[in-house]
Amino acid sequence: MRILILAYDFPPNGSIGGQRPYSWFKYFKQFGIHPVVVTRHWETVVTPDDTIRPCGTKVTVTETDEGTLIRVPFRPNLRDRMLLKFGNRFAVVRKILSLWFSMAQYHIPWADNRRNMLHAAREYLQEHPCDAVIATGEPFILFRYAQLLAEEFRIPWIADYRDGWSTNYHMVNRGGAINLINLTIIQKVEQRFTRPSTIVTVTAPSLKKELLTIHASKRIEVVMNGFFEELFTELPIISRDLGMPFIISCSGTLHPYQKLEIFLEGLHLLIKHNDLTPNDIQLVFIGLNYDPQQLERVMEWDSLLSPYIKSTERIAHEDTIGILNSSDLLLLLANQNFGQIYAKVFDYLALGKPVLLCENDHGPLESILTESGTGIVVDTPQQVAEKLDMLLSGKLQVIPRPERLQKFSRSHQTSILANIIKDTLHK
Repeated sequence: MRILILAYDFPPNGSIGGQRPYSWFKYFKQFGIHPVVVTRHWETVVTPDDTIRPCGTKVTVTETDEGTLIRVPFRPNLRDRMLLKFGNRFAVVRKILSLWFSMAQYHIPWADNRRNMLHAAREYLQEHPCDAVIATGEPFILFRYAQLLAEEFRIPWIADYRDGWSTNYHMVNRGGAINLINLTIIQKVEQRFTRPSTIVTVTAPSLKKELLTIHASKRIEVVMNGFFEELFTELPIISRDLGMPFIISCSGTLHPYQKLEIFLEGLHLLIKHNDLTPNDIQLVFIGLNYDPQQLERVMEWDSLLSPYIKSTERIAHEDTIGILNSSDLLLLLANQNFGQIYAKVFDYLALGKPVLLCENDHGPLESILTESGTGIVVDTPQQVAEKLDMLLSGKLQVIPRPERLQKFSRSHQTSILANIIKDTLHK
C-alpha cells in the first residue's frame, strides 16, 4: 500500500506541525504502508523570517528506508518579500496583502506560492499510483490540492486537522469584520473543500467536537500526537547536586490565551516569601526567542522575576528534550476554555518528570496527566507558590506510571491512523 502525504511543515523544520507527518513517514512501513511525503525545501528555522526565505532551486526526490521524500522549491510572495526587505514597516499594506492572498490562493493559481507542491504530487502520481492521499493542515490550501488529486486519480483522501480552520481561536475571537469574513467566506471555503474528503482526522476530542458543528455528516477520528520513543531510551539520569538551582522548563509555543500570569504571580510570591535568589530557582522558556511578542510578555511582566528567567532560540527537538530532562519541573500552561492537547505534553510524559498544569483545563490535559501519575494541577497564584514550595522542600513527589504511556507514543498513534486507512480502503 502506498500513501501520498501533503505536508508543508517537515524536518529540518523542527516545528510541532512538522513532527506529526514525520512520525507517519517514520513508522508507516511498520504497518505495511509506503509513505510518499511531498513538502517544501526547508533549512534550519530559528526566527519567523526563516520560514519565508527562498529555499531550494529544484524538485528533489529521495528514497529512504522509511519511504519517498519529495521536496519542492519555495519562493516568498509579495507580502513576505516586503517583510524580508523592510521588516515591520508598511504593516497596513502587508495586512491587506495577507488578507488578499489568504482569499485569492483558492481561486487564482499565481496567488498561491505553494502550488508547486500540487504539481510535484501530480507528477509523482502519474508515474507511481498511490492508494490514498493525506493532507495535513495547516496550510489548509493542501486540502484543495488533495481534493484535486483525489478527483483526478480517483483515490480517497484524508483531511488531517492539526488545529481548527474557521473554528481556530485566532479566527473566532477577532471580532468585527474578521468574524464576518470568517463566517461568510472562510467557513464556506472550509466546508466546500473538506466535504469531498473520505474521512477527517484530528489531534484531540475537543477539536472533533468543534468540527462536527460544521461537518456534521463527516466521519471524524482522533489521532493524537505523541512522543518518539527512541528519543527517550538512552537519556542520562540527572541527579540534582546540592546548591544547584531548581529548574522549571516550558517548551514550545506560548499562546496569548494561556494563563502564564497566574504562574508568574505564584513564582513571585514564592520568591518573596522564601527570599530565594536565581541560584535557588530558575525558569527556562525553550524556543521563546522565536516569538518576540510573547518573549516581551514574559520578560516585562515583573522586573523582580527577570533575573530568574531564561529563554532560548528555537532549537532541535533532541536538544529540547535534553533541557527538559535536566529540569526538575515541567510547566504546562493551559486555559479551561480551550480543551486542546498540546504536543509538548507527550514529551513531558515520556520523561516522567513532575508536570505543573496551570490552569486546570478540566479536560484532556488533566485526564492525561492524572493517568500518567505526573500531574500537579493549580488554578491560582497561591496554589502555584504552595506546590512549588512543596517541590523545593521534597514534601511533594509524583509517581509516574510508565506502563500507561505506550498509547501516547508516536508509533502507536501512527498504528491507529494506519488502521483507519486500511479500514477505509477495504470498505
